[in-house]
Amino acid sequence: MKLSDAFEKKPDTSELELTVSMYNINYGQNPELLNACQTLKEYAQYVSKVREYAEKMPFADAVETAVDDCIRNGILVDFLLKNRTEAIEMSIFEYDEEKHLKNEREHAYNEGRAEGIRILIRAYLKEGIAKDRILKELEESYSLCKEEAENYYTEIESKI
Repeated sequence: MKLSDAFEKKPDTSELELTVSMYNINYGQNPELLNACQTLKEYAQYVSKVREYAEKMPFADAVETAVDDCIRNGILVDFLLKNRTEAIEMSIFEYDEEKHLKNEREHAYNEGRAEGIRILIRAYLKEGIAKDRILKELEESYSLCKEEAENYYTEIESKI
């Protein structure tokens, strides 16, 4: 990955470029890398356990259960015994960050969908298609309830 790829406005020339390699360190991926670093391997195992337990119980409970399980099974034992509280808090914080990013993606999707609906309504109105037909199309194609379809239609019609 190149740092300049993250720039919105790309410079014509760059005097310094940072290129990094990115590796998948999920447990079961890149075994050569994980076997070369025991701590990294154990961290991957810990994360895997958290995910496994999170499918069966609330996330905070899953983190605590994973910590207990790892200690019992010799995974990150010294670190988890010494830093148990911090490890649990950090794991929960990181999860919340992932949840936040997921919510942001969902919000962006919904905004894009809404804009697509608005564009479709404008196009139908320009073609002279009747309101009833537009509303029916919105309800069927976008699974909107009648009230939502009406709201979109009214919003666009008022601006034209």
